[in-house]
Amino acid sequence: MLAHKAEDEGIICVEGMVGGVPHINYDCVPSVVYTHPEVAWVGKAEEAVKAEGIPYKVGSFPMAANSRSKTNQDTDGLVKVIAHKETDRLLGVHIVSSVVRDVLLPLYFLLLLFHLIVILLPDLIVIILLPR
Repeated sequence: MLAHKAEDEGIICVEGMVGGVPHINYDCVPSVVYTHPEVAWVGKAEEAVKAEGIPYKVGSFPMAANSRSKTNQDTDGLVKVIAHKETDRLLGVHIVSSVVRDVLLPLYFLLLLFHLIVILLPDLIVIILLPR
């Protein structure tokens, strides 16, 4: 995914040089650490949200409850979701799992295309798509 980021930054650089208005939303750029389990995130970290004074709420879902992880007998990890406390807008997703690419990539594209609203229930994280 780093190649995609570098490519976008190259385009932004050229746009700026020819008088365009360059823009990149780094909150929509995914990051992955290829370890076992893998670690990935997109959006803001809880520490950044706290430092910016944004009211937020956190939900997490253990991979031990994920059917694919159970089938693979690899249930280490979790999905952590950070949402705006008042608007429910998705601010960040952090994942530790052996199947991180299967979870993060769809969320990455959804972040680019939609406003995501998050509903945090005791044992469930619901993500609702709203058009941009």
